Amino acid sequence: MNDSNGQRAARGEDAIQIGTGINTGPAIVGSIGSPERMEFTVIGNTVNVASRIETLNETLMTSLLLSKDTRDALQRPVELRELPAQPVKGVDGPVQVFTLAT
Repeated sequence: MNDSNGQRAARGEDAIQIGTGINTGPAIVGSIGSPERMEFTVIGNTVNVASRIETLNETLMTSLLLSKDTRDALQRPVELRELPAQPVKGVDGPVQVFTLAT
């Protein structure tokens, strides 16, 4: 078995699962800090919502979630499945989320 999860399974270990949340909108992007300690970062409500959408993957048993804003910004057609709107901390009202249709 060449893949990491296959190797983990052969050792009787749990698979590594990753969830991704994607949101689209304005954000502040750039280097922040002092000359001694500079970090590249992205901040703003768009980033916060993406992070909170990402955490929904475990609850919804998905690995990729997109916000409605991201779905609306897609440049070419992608088959998506709409999931029930979800409450997201820091957002008024439930958030529409989508995953890949499979």
